[in-house]
Amino acid sequence: MSVVRALLATLALTPAIAGCASIPWPAPTAAAPGTAPDARPRDAAVVVAIEHYRHHPRVRGAGLNADDWRRYLFDVRGLASDRVHVLRDDAATRERIVDRIERAVRQTADGGRVWFVFIGHGAPREKADAQGAREGLLIAVDAEREKASIGGNSLGQYALSQKLAGREHVAILDTCFSGRDRQGDALNTDQPLVWPDVKSAPTGVVLTAGKGDETAGLLTKSLRPAFSYLALGALQGWCEGRFPPEPGVADDGRVTAVEVARCAADAIGQVNRGQQTPQAHGTGRDSMALAAGVRAGFDFDGMIHDVVAGDPPPRLGPWLLVGSGLSLLALGGAAHYVNHHDGEAVTRLRSDALEAVDGEEDADQSSIGEYNRQRTALNATKYASIAGYATGGALLVGGLIWRLALRGEDRDWIAIAPSPGGVVLGGRF
Repeated sequence: MSVVRALLATLALTPAIAGCASIPWPAPTAAAPGTAPDARPRDAAVVVAIEHYRHHPRVRGAGLNADDWRRYLFDVRGLASDRVHVLRDDAATRERIVDRIERAVRQTADGGRVWFVFIGHGAPREKADAQGAREGLLIAVDAEREKASIGGNSLGQYALSQKLAGREHVAILDTCFSGRDRQGDALNTDQPLVWPDVKSAPTGVVLTAGKGDETAGLLTKSLRPAFSYLALGALQGWCEGRFPPEPGVADDGRVTAVEVARCAADAIGQVNRGQQTPQAHGTGRDSMALAAGVRAGFDFDGMIHDVVAGDPPPRLGPWLLVGSGLSLLALGGAAHYVNHHDGEAVTRLRSDALEAVDGEEDADQSSIGEYNRQRTALNATKYASIAGYATGGALLVGGLIWRLALRGEDRDWIAIAPSPGGVVLGGRF
């Protein structure tokens, strides 16, 4: 029975070790001290987050960022639930994205602002327009890897600009238009990589995750896409007072598109080593207030220091499986040895018990009870041996496949971080 208890203890220890690492990034809904809610109940919003594409690589953390944007629009902006349209994964087809934008435009006929947030993949259109410019495409969930499918199942910037042109709007595009995914691989190797111009309507601003030739990446030591996370933090006052105000613009607690881009670029430059440079587009990029009532006081430098100075937690996942598998195989071998060694003694006890029964000798009846006890223990070690071999072998093979076939990629993270709804648990696996 001690072998069985050891097996159970080994299995129970694995998740406890797995959750020991922490991620220093705060929740992006954490506002600077003293920041007042900036309610705009007449606004409407469309949030598109595609983490799991049908034919393209995963965009890790898109769903987490969408949850925080949704919470921000509810709690800070004061929008009603029917004015926040969230499309995730399979729901984010081109037709549904266009439909939700049109709904948001109708809902803001009384002067509200339309917010459009897209977190996913982007690409340049295959053909240039009459002026020789190629527009950027927001790739929908069902677009395949062929050029024709990407063009037909994506929302172009021109179409987006036309849909939003009649309303004051803010478009936050956490994607890149270089034709590469967030690891730098081409989404379509047959399509030449070009750098389209970002189009914005006169009535709004467009914030992009980077320049046309850059890749929109993940935040270092996090599962989240960098730009939409940092842009939300900027709207909460993370960089208020950090930069000198633009000429002729008073630093009055307002956050402009230029300030959002600078805040995100500052963090990415220090933490992600400048892999992307967020951009603000539109005539109102330095005058339109995207947020108001924010206050200085958020420890931005402290946050960056914690991230840069903290060593990344070790990639434990594959090795936890391998180590646990080897431990269980060893315990299974020990149980097998005990079973084989004790089997001989049980065989002798069985002979004695049979002689006692045949001779009906009361003095030897104790051998029958001892034989039953030893047989029960022998069966326990037998089953423990089988369980140790089977479970240990499965964990060992699974860990090796994870490490060797999947290569334990650096972007595989699970965080321990506070959130308004509780605590997110995990570690870098």
